Amino acid sequence: MKILMIGPLPPPLGGTSVSFNNLIKELETKNLAEIIIVNTGGVRGKGLNAIPAFINKANQIFRKAKVSDIVTLHASTTGIPYIGPLCLAAAKYYKKPFVLRKFGGSDYSETINVFAGIIASSIIKRTNIYLVETKNLVNNYKSKNNNVWVEWFPTHRNQTLIKIKEEKHCRKFVYVGHVRKNKGIHVLVDAMRQIKDNDITLDVYGPWFKDIDKTIFDEHENISYKGVIEPEKVIETLQNYDALILPTLAKTEGYPGSIIEAFMAGLPVISTTCGAIPEIVDESVGILVPPVDSLKLKEAMLKLANDKTLFNELRSKACEKANFFSTESAAKRFVNLCTQCVKAYK
Repeated sequence: MKILMIGPLPPPLGGTSVSFNNLIKELETKNLAEIIIVNTGGVRGKGLNAIPAFINKANQIFRKAKVSDIVTLHASTTGIPYIGPLCLAAAKYYKKPFVLRKFGGSDYSETINVFAGIIASSIIKRTNIYLVETKNLVNNYKSKNNNVWVEWFPTHRNQTLIKIKEEKHCRKFVYVGHVRKNKGIHVLVDAMRQIKDNDITLDVYGPWFKDIDKTIFDEHENISYKGVIEPEKVIETLQNYDALILPTLAKTEGYPGSIIEAFMAGLPVISTTCGAIPEIVDESVGILVPPVDSLKLKEAMLKLANDKTLFNELRSKACEKANFFSTESAAKRFVNLCTQCVKAYK
């Protein structure tokens, strides 16, 4: 079976591009299907300069859809109204089934304008399978669109088998993600400012955005910015730490890749109740706090630091949780769904 895979590849690094890239690599490495790729990265956000690139992508999509058995689009909520109509048109023109995979935990109507929402809704109704990241979205769409084939398809990462060795104390915290305001970086800095234990440290990894001042960590000896980690080295890097912190403020959060990677590295997680994060972080693997609450964030960090028994219990459960989010399992399921779709379409 020939599967046309349309979506963004890194760079830049982000949850969508990393997950899409991981899926492609797994499909190719295990020879699960013949993959035809159109990289949609580098088009949006460039104004008029994006027009030639968009025309080029459109040409690729139509040319490659012709020789494929199924067309699949992997896009963020905001990306669906822009690239979605083109992909759907190519699939319909060549009479090929169309699979839409949406990243993120928000409904399209919550994050984009009315006109874009109408476009997205129209595309979803015409897709043969709609893959969504969270269980909440599955339930929402099943209740609203009874004729749409909706499947839960969570974020995944390449799994590394980790064995929890000796018990230890929690002292080294880590943040991995975009260094920007809507990820709660300023809240995290304020929480660290309230912690007086010099043995507790925080390292920050990720691409830096303009809405965060470059001097934000300067007066904090226990906070260090470490730059960007290559996707294939994230889990390996996380193994050098004790717990992950993701103080995000974004209501659109689905299943953040950094949380999945933390589980695979055997790290408990402290995060906020934003978006769909409570679906994967509970009291068995971490601690949830309200967004924009540096006091609660500080208390959660100190709870892990001061309760060795709790910390090590969470470490063990985190490893068990990781099994649900392996790219290997996701790739096999993706091919199975595509196979079912092609058979049903005929």
